[in-house]
Amino acid sequence: SGTVTFKKIQERLSGPRLSPTKVAKGYLLGLLSATLFPDKTQGVHVHFLPFLEDLQSVHAHAWGAANLANLYHQLGMTSR
Repeated sequence: SGTVTFKKIQERLSGPRLSPTKVAKGYLLGLLSATLFPDKTQGVHVHFLPFLEDLQSVHAHAWGAANLANLYHQLGMTSR
């Protein structure tokens, strides 16, 4: 389906030996799916993972444009 539940992400991030980088990526993944790109699945879309590979370049992505494209996509799906 391409989505993972928030609960599953939380479970994976609760391990004692996780690096701060992995925790940051998990947090950002949840943040992107819950705030910028929400939809009816209530899950985390895994297609965001490649954008979080290099945390130093996350700021360089056009998140506003991606959000607008997602909004139009969701509106189109709703109006069918």
